[in-house]
Amino acid sequence: MLFSELPPDILVVTPNERMARHLRNRDDRQTREVLTWEPREILSWRSWLQTLWDEALDWQAPRPILLRPAQEAALWQQALEDSPQGTRLLNPRSAARTAIEAWHLLHDHGCGLDPEEPFLDDDSKAFAGWAHRIATMCEARGWLDPARLSQALAEAIEKGQVALPPSLLLVGFDRIPPRHEAFLEVLRRAGCDTRVWQDLGPPGDFIRTSWADPEAEATAAIRWARGLLSQDPETRIALVVPDLGGSRTLLERLLEDLLCPEAVLPGKARLPRPYNLSLGRPLANRGLVADALTLLHLVHSPLPLQQVGALLSSPHLGGAESERGRRGLLDAKLRRRLIPEAGLERLVRMARPQGREGLSRPDACPLLADHLNRMLDLSRSLPRRQSPARWSESFDGLLQASGWPGERPVDGEDAQVRLRFREVLAELRGLDLVRPYMTYMQALGALTSLCRETIFQPRGQEAPVQVLGFLEAAGLEFDATWMLGVHDEVWPPGARPNPYLPLDLQRRMDMPGSSAPRELDFARRVTRRILAGAPHGIASHARSVGDRELRLSALLAHLPEGSPVLPEFRPWREVMHEAGGLQVAPDRPPPPCPTGEVTRGGTNLFKLQAACPFRAFAELRLGARSLEAVQPGLAARERGTLLHETMEHAWRALRSQSVLLESAPERLAELITKAAEKALTRMAAQRPDVLTGRFRQIEQDRLINLALEWLEVERERSPFEVVGFEVSRRMEVAGLVFEARIDRLDRLQDGALAILDYKTGRPNPRHWLGDRPEDPQLPLYCSGTEEQTGAVLFAQVRPGDMRLKGVSRSPGLHPQVPCLADSNFAAVADDWTALLNHWRDVLASLGAQFRQGYCAVDPMRRDTCRYCTLQPVCRVYELRPFEDSEDLQESS
Repeated sequence: MLFSELPPDILVVTPNERMARHLRNRDDRQTREVLTWEPREILSWRSWLQTLWDEALDWQAPRPILLRPAQEAALWQQALEDSPQGTRLLNPRSAARTAIEAWHLLHDHGCGLDPEEPFLDDDSKAFAGWAHRIATMCEARGWLDPARLSQALAEAIEKGQVALPPSLLLVGFDRIPPRHEAFLEVLRRAGCDTRVWQDLGPPGDFIRTSWADPEAEATAAIRWARGLLSQDPETRIALVVPDLGGSRTLLERLLEDLLCPEAVLPGKARLPRPYNLSLGRPLANRGLVADALTLLHLVHSPLPLQQVGALLSSPHLGGAESERGRRGLLDAKLRRRLIPEAGLERLVRMARPQGREGLSRPDACPLLADHLNRMLDLSRSLPRRQSPARWSESFDGLLQASGWPGERPVDGEDAQVRLRFREVLAELRGLDLVRPYMTYMQALGALTSLCRETIFQPRGQEAPVQVLGFLEAAGLEFDATWMLGVHDEVWPPGARPNPYLPLDLQRRMDMPGSSAPRELDFARRVTRRILAGAPHGIASHARSVGDRELRLSALLAHLPEGSPVLPEFRPWREVMHEAGGLQVAPDRPPPPCPTGEVTRGGTNLFKLQAACPFRAFAELRLGARSLEAVQPGLAARERGTLLHETMEHAWRALRSQSVLLESAPERLAELITKAAEKALTRMAAQRPDVLTGRFRQIEQDRLINLALEWLEVERERSPFEVVGFEVSRRMEVAGLVFEARIDRLDRLQDGALAILDYKTGRPNPRHWLGDRPEDPQLPLYCSGTEEQTGAVLFAQVRPGDMRLKGVSRSPGLHPQVPCLADSNFAAVADDWTALLNHWRDVLASLGAQFRQGYCAVDPMRRDTCRYCTLQPVCRVYELRPFEDSEDLQESS
């Protein structure tokens, strides 16, 4: 379409804002080419109706108040919640959106529903009741809901109260609802020359093709676009996707990699992008707004620790840049304490410098404490209920007290995000009209919903590559178009009738989504518009997604098959790797551990050194450890601690197997119950927020059942006496001094000691073998004990799978425990002394490696890296063969 061929005073109206913006950009280009040409007015249908209403002349009767979309949504939500069906609605906000859609469909097609209609189903009857209440309320209060705007404007036009343009051109409309047709007829009778642009022009020269999977297809489409841009940077290219929402993440990643790889370089992150994705993201998902909403939630109630950690690492709080490191340490401290959630008061208390250490405490955050304390003081003065406008002011004050939006300059997209958030706060103020009073959480819920429903698309320069959905692309013109993902499962779309309207009514009135034939016809129209919107292009689909085989949409099967010309392109990673020169640097080992100092890590030092020397060095000497993962309830190690303490209290009372054998079941049950209560009481002092009520009782029952079941295994052993509980010892191996704690020491019949370690997993004694034993803890205890030992044992305490595992010097200790001669250990030692010497040699070698600073990236096996969090630091995948790296990545 050439605007220069149209009269200068004609108003152009489009079905959506995207097409209006596209046509305005084209008009601007033509204006620059024809210097005497003035830009014309181009508006979307909704904007134009709103403009007509705002500019209407004086009314003889009181002018109705036009409800804004946010006010309309709040009004419907309130009507649904107050109705008899309100208590049964799982999501009133979502139900209100669907009801509003049904209400607009009824008005657009000039029909209605009678609540007394006998043939309506329950959903339609409920909707008819809600609609009747809404209509009655609007009439009584002088409100005009948006669904009746065109009808109200038509009445005002007939009374001469609206100034109309001399000419009107509708562009991009495939179907016009009956109510809008009636409105256009009113315009014609009032003297406005109204026309609908129907000249699609011939379809472009398109071919069809297919690719193995969606990633290969998207990669080809973007390479094709890159090739066109290299020939002419001004080329206007469209990548049209029917399921843009489901493909957004993949497309965004490939567009970054293939069209602007330089954005990964320092200082280049904010370079203008040569592409634009039309599908914006909810405003609530933008970091600036997400942090603001999280802060406002924190004022009312504690947050899960994961959200608190995200808030502490956010740049959008006051003092974030100055206290970045301290706040990270505070997050780590909260996780180490296994606090599942934290409220405003607790955060203030933990962040504030206290005691003799004061600011010298590395996790003290005075700026954070000051900002959060201001929020706390302000929150205490808030009323229980007030108007949405007052809540909007209160929210703004709370955010200012928090130092939001942070110390960084707010520019670029963030400036647009902040401006849009201010506009949403203004929309919240507008809810005064329909919801005079709200509680804090009602107002915050309304603000959160508004932010989630506000799709934010940053404004910027018109990019040459436009990524669009099918409905947005229909009617737009480009130099080249690639339709990708056009398989038969998504195009044409299936019927999606509104659940609140009778299906026969929707089909009789030919409403959108009412039937498959209607959607097929609509898809044909949209497809024709897209094919006519570019002189040449491509339609493609992926041949499979997962286990599903796909076919090209039947609406495009008539296109000739062809192969697009794709330019040669090498990923930027390959180019950077080849461009980089090899630098040889001397491998300077770290200094040895100081002699005589206690080394942190305890016996875990030897386990880590055996698994991977680098991990042992990084975790124990550099302190490079991941943050604790906090989960609801007790952590696995806390449950293990409870079991250890229960067994300790039980054996302190029993002392020997002979007492166990003599104890009556009732006395034993009473003894174990008391032992479990002692363990839980101590744990409850540390975790009062978890071990309460029913949960504590469940945990106590678990401990009692485990202990009683385990004691049945102990009955089958040869006679013994428990002589040590949680025995702490300072040990030295290869010059390394460390602290160790032995779960239990038993005195056997021959006077030797049995070392026993409780495990709630499935331990394997074979992990004591080899030059790099996977679990060297018990060999370390055994070889470092001065008294003679006679057995090394795992106590596997698992419900239904109780086992005693290990090896003994002499036979007969327990049916499940072999003696040395009958075990796997006979291959490395002929007698008990030789086995202890073998373990001493292995452990001395590992200790010497650690002490001397040996820290090679050398995982024991492929799956050693599965639960390691140091992979970005050690870069193990670059040091191993590619196929091994893939295995490691899959396992992790």
